Amino acid sequence: MISERKFSNTFSSFWKQLFPMGEHFVRRLNLACERDAPPLESSMPVNRDKRAVINELAFRFFKEKACNNKVNKKRMNELSNEVISYIENLSFSIPKIYPLTQEELEESVALSNSLPSFFSATDLPSLEFWPSFRGCGSIHACKADIFYKDTLVEVKAGDRHFRINDIRQIITYLSLNFASHQYVINNIELINPRTGLYFQAPVKTIIEESSGKQPVDIFSDIVEFISNEIGSN
Repeated sequence: MISERKFSNTFSSFWKQLFPMGEHFVRRLNLACERDAPPLESSMPVNRDKRAVINELAFRFFKEKACNNKVNKKRMNELSNEVISYIENLSFSIPKIYPLTQEELEESVALSNSLPSFFSATDLPSLEFWPSFRGCGSIHACKADIFYKDTLVEVKAGDRHFRINDIRQIITYLSLNFASHQYVINNIELINPRTGLYFQAPVKTIIEESSGKQPVDIFSDIVEFISNEIGSN
Protein backbone atom coordinates (compact mmCIF):
# COMPACT_ATOMS: atom_id res chain seq x y z
CA MET A 1 0.00 0.00 0.00
CA ILE A 2 1.24 3.50 -0.80
CA SER A 3 0.15 7.07 -0.13
CA GLU A 4 -1.48 9.29 -2.72
CA ARG A 5 1.58 11.56 -2.58
CA LYS A 6 3.99 8.75 -3.36
CA PHE A 7 1.75 7.58 -6.19
CA SER A 8 1.66 11.06 -7.73
CA ASN A 9 5.46 11.39 -7.43
CA THR A 10 6.34 8.00 -8.92
CA PHE A 11 5.24 5.81 -11.87
CA SER A 12 6.47 8.49 -14.30
CA SER A 13 5.95 6.33 -17.40
CA PHE A 14 2.33 5.71 -16.48
CA TRP A 15 1.62 9.38 -15.83
CA LYS A 16 3.37 10.58 -18.99
CA GLN A 17 1.46 8.10 -21.11
CA LEU A 18 -1.82 9.13 -19.49
CA PHE A 19 -1.11 12.87 -19.68
CA PRO A 20 1.13 13.50 -22.71
CA MET A 21 0.36 17.23 -22.60
CA GLY A 22 0.71 17.53 -18.82
CA GLU A 23 3.92 19.56 -18.65
CA HIS A 24 2.70 21.96 -21.32
CA PHE A 25 -0.58 22.38 -19.45
CA VAL A 26 1.24 23.20 -16.19
CA ARG A 27 3.33 25.87 -17.94
CA ARG A 28 0.15 27.51 -19.20
CA LEU A 29 -1.45 27.06 -15.77
CA ASN A 30 1.33 29.06 -14.11
CA LEU A 31 1.00 31.83 -16.68
CA ALA A 32 -2.75 31.95 -16.03
CA CYS A 33 -2.48 32.22 -12.23
CA GLU A 34 -4.21 35.15 -10.58
CA ARG A 35 -3.13 37.09 -7.51
CA ASP A 36 -5.31 37.34 -4.41
CA ALA A 37 -2.66 38.29 -1.83
CA PRO A 38 0.77 39.96 -1.78
CA PRO A 39 3.77 37.61 -1.84
CA LEU A 40 5.41 36.84 1.48
CA GLU A 41 9.03 37.92 1.64
CA SER A 42 11.24 35.73 3.83
CA SER A 43 14.84 36.47 4.80
CA MET A 44 15.33 33.14 6.56
CA PRO A 45 17.45 30.38 5.00
CA VAL A 46 15.36 27.61 3.49
CA ASN A 47 15.39 24.41 5.51
CA ARG A 48 13.09 21.83 3.92
CA ASP A 49 11.80 20.29 7.14
CA LYS A 50 11.37 23.61 8.96
CA ARG A 51 9.61 25.04 5.89
CA ALA A 52 7.25 22.05 5.95
CA VAL A 53 6.44 22.77 9.60
CA ILE A 54 5.86 26.47 8.92
CA ASN A 55 3.55 25.74 6.00
CA GLU A 56 1.55 23.02 7.76
CA LEU A 57 1.23 25.13 10.89
CA ALA A 58 -0.06 28.05 8.83
CA PHE A 59 -2.75 25.81 7.36
CA ARG A 60 -3.79 24.65 10.83
CA PHE A 61 -3.89 28.22 12.13
CA PHE A 62 -6.18 29.07 9.22
CA LYS A 63 -8.37 26.05 9.97
CA GLU A 64 -8.74 27.11 13.61
CA LYS A 65 -9.68 30.66 12.66
CA ALA A 66 -12.13 29.55 9.95
CA CYS A 67 -13.84 27.36 12.55
CA ASN A 68 -14.03 30.36 14.92
CA ASN A 69 -11.64 28.79 17.41
CA LYS A 70 -9.50 31.10 19.52
CA VAL A 71 -5.79 30.79 18.70
CA ASN A 72 -4.00 32.15 21.75
CA LYS A 73 -0.34 31.64 22.61
CA LYS A 74 -1.04 28.35 24.40
CA ARG A 75 -2.96 26.99 21.42
CA MET A 76 -0.19 28.13 19.07
CA ASN A 77 2.35 26.14 21.06
CA GLU A 78 0.09 23.08 21.10
CA LEU A 79 -0.40 23.21 17.34
CA SER A 80 3.30 23.82 16.76
CA ASN A 81 4.22 20.71 18.76
CA GLU A 82 1.57 18.66 16.95
CA VAL A 83 2.87 19.73 13.56
CA ILE A 84 6.50 19.04 14.41
CA SER A 85 5.56 15.50 15.48
CA TYR A 86 3.47 15.08 12.34
CA ILE A 87 6.30 16.16 10.01
CA GLU A 88 8.91 14.08 11.85
CA ASN A 89 6.72 10.99 11.46
CA LEU A 90 6.28 11.41 7.71
CA SER A 91 9.58 9.65 7.05
CA PHE A 92 12.32 7.85 8.97
CA SER A 93 14.85 10.01 7.11
CA ILE A 94 13.62 13.25 8.70
CA PRO A 95 15.92 14.27 11.60
CA LYS A 96 14.72 15.81 14.84
CA ILE A 97 13.06 19.17 14.24
CA TYR A 98 13.64 21.83 16.86
CA PRO A 99 10.87 24.22 18.01
CA LEU A 100 10.16 27.17 15.76
CA THR A 101 11.93 30.43 16.44
CA GLN A 102 9.85 33.56 16.93
CA GLU A 103 10.64 34.64 13.36
CA GLU A 104 9.55 31.26 11.98
CA LEU A 105 6.34 31.39 14.01
CA GLU A 106 5.61 34.89 12.70
CA GLU A 107 6.07 33.64 9.15
CA SER A 108 3.57 30.88 9.79
CA VAL A 109 1.08 33.39 11.17
CA ALA A 110 1.61 35.65 8.15
CA LEU A 111 0.89 32.76 5.79
CA SER A 112 -2.26 31.86 7.70
CA ASN A 113 -3.43 35.47 7.56
CA SER A 114 -3.18 35.50 3.77
CA LEU A 115 -5.27 32.36 3.25
CA PRO A 116 -8.69 33.97 3.91
CA SER A 117 -8.01 36.27 0.93
CA PHE A 118 -8.60 33.32 -1.40
CA PHE A 119 -12.16 32.73 -0.16
CA SER A 120 -15.21 34.94 0.14
CA ALA A 121 -16.39 35.79 3.65
CA THR A 122 -19.59 33.84 3.03
CA ASP A 123 -17.65 30.72 1.97
CA LEU A 124 -15.33 30.57 5.00
CA PRO A 125 -17.90 28.98 7.37
CA SER A 126 -18.69 26.27 4.81
CA LEU A 127 -15.12 25.10 4.21
CA GLU A 128 -14.65 21.39 4.88
CA PHE A 129 -11.09 20.83 6.02
CA TRP A 130 -9.27 17.59 5.32
CA PRO A 131 -11.98 15.91 3.22
CA SER A 132 -11.27 12.19 3.34
CA PHE A 133 -11.22 9.79 0.41
CA ARG A 134 -11.57 6.05 0.74
CA GLY A 135 -8.62 3.97 -0.33
CA CYS A 136 -8.70 2.02 -3.56
CA GLY A 137 -6.46 -0.80 -4.72
CA SER A 138 -2.91 -0.10 -3.59
CA ILE A 139 -3.59 3.45 -2.36
CA HIS A 140 -4.36 4.16 1.29
CA ALA A 141 -7.34 6.21 2.40
CA CYS A 142 -6.20 9.84 2.39
CA LYS A 143 -7.17 13.45 2.97
CA ALA A 144 -7.05 16.48 0.73
CA ASP A 145 -6.86 20.05 2.08
CA ILE A 146 -10.23 21.74 1.58
CA PHE A 147 -13.56 21.04 -0.09
CA TYR A 148 -16.38 23.53 -0.48
CA LYS A 149 -19.39 23.76 -2.76
CA ASP A 150 -18.17 21.65 -5.71
CA THR A 151 -14.50 22.64 -5.51
CA LEU A 152 -11.49 20.67 -4.27
CA VAL A 153 -8.70 22.94 -3.00
CA GLU A 154 -5.05 22.09 -2.48
CA VAL A 155 -2.74 24.52 -0.68
CA LYS A 156 0.91 24.53 -1.78
CA ALA A 157 2.99 27.04 0.15
CA GLY A 158 6.42 26.50 -1.36
CA ASP A 159 8.46 29.33 -2.84
CA ARG A 160 7.83 28.01 -6.35
CA HIS A 161 5.42 27.67 -9.24
CA PHE A 162 2.83 24.92 -9.28
CA ARG A 163 4.18 21.62 -10.61
CA ILE A 164 2.94 18.63 -12.55
CA ASN A 165 3.04 16.57 -9.34
CA ASP A 166 0.52 18.96 -7.78
CA ILE A 167 -1.87 18.21 -10.63
CA ARG A 168 -1.21 14.47 -10.37
CA GLN A 169 -2.01 14.56 -6.67
CA ILE A 170 -5.34 16.28 -7.27
CA ILE A 171 -6.18 13.89 -10.10
CA THR A 172 -5.45 11.00 -7.73
CA TYR A 173 -8.02 12.40 -5.28
CA LEU A 174 -10.49 12.79 -8.14
CA SER A 175 -9.91 9.19 -9.21
CA LEU A 176 -10.48 7.89 -5.68
CA ASN A 177 -13.65 9.95 -5.56
CA PHE A 178 -14.69 8.49 -8.92
CA ALA A 179 -14.41 5.04 -7.36
CA SER A 180 -16.18 5.91 -4.09
CA HIS A 181 -18.76 8.53 -5.21
CA GLN A 182 -18.25 10.55 -2.01
CA TYR A 183 -18.30 14.12 -3.34
CA VAL A 184 -19.55 16.08 -6.32
CA ILE A 185 -16.37 17.78 -7.54
CA ASN A 186 -16.61 19.92 -10.65
CA ASN A 187 -13.73 22.35 -10.05
CA ILE A 188 -10.25 22.33 -8.60
CA GLU A 189 -8.24 25.16 -7.11
CA LEU A 190 -4.54 25.44 -6.33
CA ILE A 191 -3.57 28.10 -3.79
CA ASN A 192 -0.12 29.34 -2.78
CA PRO A 193 -0.31 31.79 0.15
CA ARG A 194 3.46 32.34 0.00
CA THR A 195 3.40 33.69 -3.56
CA GLY A 196 -0.16 35.01 -3.27
CA LEU A 197 -1.21 33.20 -6.46
CA TYR A 198 -4.02 30.79 -7.23
CA PHE A 199 -5.41 28.84 -10.15
CA GLN A 200 -8.95 27.54 -10.56
CA ALA A 201 -10.46 25.55 -13.41
CA PRO A 202 -13.16 22.95 -14.11
CA VAL A 203 -12.09 19.33 -13.72
CA LYS A 204 -13.15 18.68 -17.30
CA THR A 205 -10.85 21.41 -18.62
CA ILE A 206 -7.82 20.18 -16.69
CA ILE A 207 -8.26 16.57 -17.77
CA GLU A 208 -9.01 17.29 -21.41
CA GLU A 209 -6.22 19.85 -21.89
CA SER A 210 -3.56 17.68 -20.26
CA SER A 211 -4.61 14.29 -21.64
CA GLY A 212 -6.89 14.81 -24.64
CA LYS A 213 -9.40 12.43 -23.05
CA GLN A 214 -12.61 12.65 -21.05
CA PRO A 215 -12.41 12.62 -17.23
CA VAL A 216 -14.34 9.35 -16.92
CA ASP A 217 -11.80 7.58 -19.15
CA ILE A 218 -8.80 8.94 -17.22
CA PHE A 219 -10.29 8.13 -13.83
CA SER A 220 -11.16 4.61 -15.00
CA ASP A 221 -7.58 4.07 -16.22
CA ILE A 222 -6.14 5.25 -12.90
CA VAL A 223 -8.50 3.10 -10.83
CA GLU A 224 -7.63 0.08 -12.95
CA PHE A 225 -3.90 0.79 -12.60
CA ILE A 226 -3.95 1.15 -8.81
CA SER A 227 -6.23 -1.86 -8.46
CA ASN A 228 -4.37 -4.28 -10.71
CA GLU A 229 -1.00 -3.04 -11.92
CA ILE A 230 0.83 -1.65 -8.87
CA GLY A 231 0.55 -4.78 -6.77
CA SER A 232 1.63 -7.01 -9.64
CA ASN A 233 4.80 -5.02 -10.45
